[in-house]
Amino acid sequence: MFDRNKPLFSRPVLAAIMVLSTLGIWFLNLISSNTALPAPNVVSWKTTSGIPVNWVNMEDWQNGNKVIIKFVFESKHTNSQLTEATFDLLMGDSLPLSRSTINQRLAPLSAKAESYITPLQQTLQLTLNSESNYLPPSLSVIKTWLQQATFKPRSLVNWQQRHRELGNEEQRLLDMLQVNDGTKTKQVSLENINAHYQSIQHSTSHISIVGHLDDTSKQRIDVFLDSLSESFQPMTVNAKAIDEREAREENSSGFQTHSHHVMNEGTLHESHSILSVKPPQSVEDWATYLIWARDSVATANQNSHINFMQWHLSLTTAPSYVWWSQQYQPPLENTTQNDDIAPAPDQWKQYNTLPSYTDEKQFALLKEQLLMQLESRTLTPDWWAYISTQITTPTSSLTLETFIETYSDALNSFTIENYKDHLAKLIYLDRYQDIQVNQ
Repeated sequence: MFDRNKPLFSRPVLAAIMVLSTLGIWFLNLISSNTALPAPNVVSWKTTSGIPVNWVNMEDWQNGNKVIIKFVFESKHTNSQLTEATFDLLMGDSLPLSRSTINQRLAPLSAKAESYITPLQQTLQLTLNSESNYLPPSLSVIKTWLQQATFKPRSLVNWQQRHRELGNEEQRLLDMLQVNDGTKTKQVSLENINAHYQSIQHSTSHISIVGHLDDTSKQRIDVFLDSLSESFQPMTVNAKAIDEREAREENSSGFQTHSHHVMNEGTLHESHSILSVKPPQSVEDWATYLIWARDSVATANQNSHINFMQWHLSLTTAPSYVWWSQQYQPPLENTTQNDDIAPAPDQWKQYNTLPSYTDEKQFALLKEQLLMQLESRTLTPDWWAYISTQITTPTSSLTLETFIETYSDALNSFTIENYKDHLAKLIYLDRYQDIQVNQ
């Protein structure tokens, strides 16, 4: 018979229950609590030449003086060497009547210029000090530099001596992924560099400004951007060409299918892979790419056969693609057929084998790690400069305004079911190429 005078649990058992309950509540909070991410203010307009501009500002930046101006270009030229040479010479001693580089001139003004190019997109980033004794002279130097850039023969000779003959693996993979459009490759000469620089200026997609500006600084930058309008023109958007491209992508026409290209004999030493994907149309699409990439890199780096893995997302260009490169450990002398084998270069496109796809706890952990990192990164101008130029565009359904309005709620409510659905819709599994280098 049940004795009502005795406690239901002994003290040690009760203590254990309390500890486990506390841990359980903590774990549930870890995987289910919402993370409030900041929503900066955005002001949008166009330069006098029609280039879209957005200005991202946040209250937390009001005491700072860091301002980023980022130009995004989408030049259609297929010769990556010509683009590399153009930006290399631009960042060198291209100031008129000067042997100084642009950054040597900007350093005393607490400013700097940086360029970053991919085969389909080029960006030029200016990091400036918004204080009144720094900003006007910085903008004056930059205006002269961009409008009157002088490419010099000795600079081209120096670039040719430094340039690698093997070329860029990402460009080679992209060339293999796409059917050649018939564009002839132009020789890298000063004449062609000057013409290509003008072509780049006339392919300006948009401009992003990130940081706090008072009324005077904002007006100075407005005048600066409008003064560039004689040289910098908006990218021509052909609606019919866009429709044809989207139809071609949907029908897989115009793209090479799955194939491998092996270089040299021997055992696999490194591989470079490219896979065509759809550009993100929502924050959920973007989150899917991030978690897929993070899980692939983490899983690869845990594999004893892989030394190093690099992953790159190019999501705002046409076509969008993911690119990864991995370096393999040399095989051990005493390995047998029963030992684990190194993962194939194309394993990472098989997303349904990754822990984030098969294990809900692993997905929740990766999502939580992403949210924790974003809590700090979203407070920095550099992160918003990246989002406003490399992830969102004024002409896509995922504009900067849409991203800011929806990203916090979308990330918090993102589930493994959402993740699986988006992976299946975003990735073209049959549009894959790789280069395998043996030694």
